[in-house]
Amino acid sequence: MNRNLMRGLAFTAVALFFGVQACGYRIGNLAQAGPGLFPMVVSAIVGLIGIGTIVGSFIEKRHRADVRLKSIGIVLISLIGFAVLTEYVGALVGVTFLVFFSALAGERYDWTRNVKITLGLMVITYLFTAVLGVSLRLY
Repeated sequence: MNRNLMRGLAFTAVALFFGVQACGYRIGNLAQAGPGLFPMVVSAIVGLIGIGTIVGSFIEKRHRADVRLKSIGIVLISLIGFAVLTEYVGALVGVTFLVFFSALAGERYDWTRNVKITLGLMVITYLFTAVLGVSLRLY
């Protein structure tokens, strides 16, 4: 199966799953965000990326898909670690763990790139708490 098609379908499935879950919460608006607004916005963005990837899979050269169970396991462990660390230590430590540990699943490990991604996600996490008032313990 085409690797890009599989990616697009996976993105779209995740977006639909979390988008449907977000509909169960009050969405609100940007001035007074409800608990479902952030998951709905993220789901919409991920869904658009998924649809774009699906369309692109029919246009670009096809690449054969291969499943790497080790990489899947590393990403799942990084997500679980993020959730646990965010709950007990804080979101900034959770984000750091998520970025650095999940990067082990890739073919190349670049710690400078990981630092840049971590800092960017820390700023975004801070903005969600400061601007949108999302109740999230940072540290």
